Amino acid sequence: MPVFQQGEKTMAKRAAVCIGVNRAEGMTPLLAAAKGARDFANWATAQGCDVTLLVDEDQAEVESIQVFKAVRAVIEAGIYEQLLIYFSGHGILLAPGTEYWLLSGAPQNPNEAVNLLRSMDAARNAGIPHVIFISDACRSAVPGAPLNGVIGGSIFLNRAMGPQSGEVDVFFATRPGDPAWEVPEAESTQRYRGLFTDCLLKALHAPGSPLAEQLPGSVPVLSVITSRRLKPYLEEQVPREAAAISIQLTQQPYVQVETASPKFFAVAMPPLPGKEPPGYRHEFKYIYRGNRGKESRGGLFLPAAGSVLHPKPVDVADELLALKFAREVAKLRGHPDRLPLETDTGFILVGTVIQTLVAPGWEIDRPMGRNQDANAQYFRLRRQPTAAAAGLSPRTVLLQFEGGTGALLAVLSGFIGVVTVEEGRVLNVNYMPATATVRYQAYEAGAAEREESKARAAVDSRHGEFNPVAFSAALFKSPGGFDPTLSLYVAYGYAQRGKYSEVATIRNWLAEDHQLPPLFDMELLTARSQATPVAAASFPAAPQTPLLAQGWALLTPDNPLYQPLHGRLRAHLVPALWTTYTAEGVAIALTALQPPEIR
Repeated sequence: MPVFQQGEKTMAKRAAVCIGVNRAEGMTPLLAAAKGARDFANWATAQGCDVTLLVDEDQAEVESIQVFKAVRAVIEAGIYEQLLIYFSGHGILLAPGTEYWLLSGAPQNPNEAVNLLRSMDAARNAGIPHVIFISDACRSAVPGAPLNGVIGGSIFLNRAMGPQSGEVDVFFATRPGDPAWEVPEAESTQRYRGLFTDCLLKALHAPGSPLAEQLPGSVPVLSVITSRRLKPYLEEQVPREAAAISIQLTQQPYVQVETASPKFFAVAMPPLPGKEPPGYRHEFKYIYRGNRGKESRGGLFLPAAGSVLHPKPVDVADELLALKFAREVAKLRGHPDRLPLETDTGFILVGTVIQTLVAPGWEIDRPMGRNQDANAQYFRLRRQPTAAAAGLSPRTVLLQFEGGTGALLAVLSGFIGVVTVEEGRVLNVNYMPATATVRYQAYEAGAAEREESKARAAVDSRHGEFNPVAFSAALFKSPGGFDPTLSLYVAYGYAQRGKYSEVATIRNWLAEDHQLPPLFDMELLTARSQATPVAAASFPAAPQTPLLAQGWALLTPDNPLYQPLHGRLRAHLVPALWTTYTAEGVAIALTALQPPEIR
């Protein structure tokens, strides 16, 4: 950020929009949300930001149009280098990384919410070099209506995607992982204290903070605190502050940083006159996240500048966290030796019992084999002679599990999809090459390594901490070519970071495999950047609905791939990593299959 030029003392313009909603309609009132927004607004004002404060104090309501107009005014002014958007209030997750902020009219009015993922996406095209989102949301589980019908919208202008010049940093008070881990609304409200905002403002208000660094080229010398320096501090300090309140209270924030110096979060407070910045020590006793109830003791020492910032507590039990992760990976790892030898196309169901399976254009049977997992169900799909004679290429299968939930999945010839289900939610769909195919012969040599990578990608995505860069090599360099599952995870990871050129590379690479239809999610992620998007009604994507649930946050009515069916299904999503529908949603999907609204 060009904050200072040699010989000048004029700082670049900064703005802040601060939102605090204690009372979302039908939700338990919060006590600290409006106060958190006001406290952050006061800090931003002291920083020299032009501030808009939107809170529901004195019976006022916060509406989406107010937030949109406040952001639009900043964009259209054309003078701001940085925009901070702060929210405190109720929030929900419908998929990992897809948080929604509930405004006063939500959830009864499904439009009165902020679609954070869509807003982050649009922020990169807003013409503001640095946008920071701070989400101190009191997140609740989504048991059903009306919360699962929340749609929300972007608070940024709807502009065509072009060369993106802006960078976005996001501060989540709580890790945006699997929605199934969220607690009921009454419990989340009781726990909520605005702790993340308190820890953030303490760090920003500290005189002579050791988090500060000199801004390159600033005259006079200016000390700033960057997002990159705040990240490790908050991710370590917030859980400890939570534990100091109660050993039963856990809170693990997550910070996603795209920027580096000279872009910064805050101008640092100068040291107190005549005093060396003192170290700060906080003693604590806590139950560490993942420690399974084991009590720990330790201390956080915030030393003077130049010293080591964050010693680890004396007993963190990292080995237990590693063991938990390893167990999740093992659960989702593919096993080529368990694939049915006589099946070219099909599915294996793990963790559930199938109630209904519908695949128009395919004959379905149950293959037999000695190598099959006794705890799984195997289904073989064979192209119906009439469909083959007509040149049709059916692409969709509907699976309904015991309990009524279900999923629409892509049928990929030559692949067997291993569908792992837990408590009626789809955890992972691992598409593996069928053993009788030429593709499998190339895949087999590096199968163990690739299956490990795919399982780790699934677990990382479920925890809301997937880094696509770490898996790109496994995607492009592994033998066997096209890998639908890993391609989806990596593409979504890049999209969440605004790296759409990398997404387009993956999409175009997959398009070179002419034996398979394009995946709907790949077209969804690149639709806005295509010069002439294909009309949704004539597009041969599989399965014409998002496979990963995160895609629904981007599938808004203005998207060229949006169809009326998407609107009917949207209110019947079960919060999960992979798109899972309620029993009502399954009934809608089944109707759409006959006649074939979905192909």
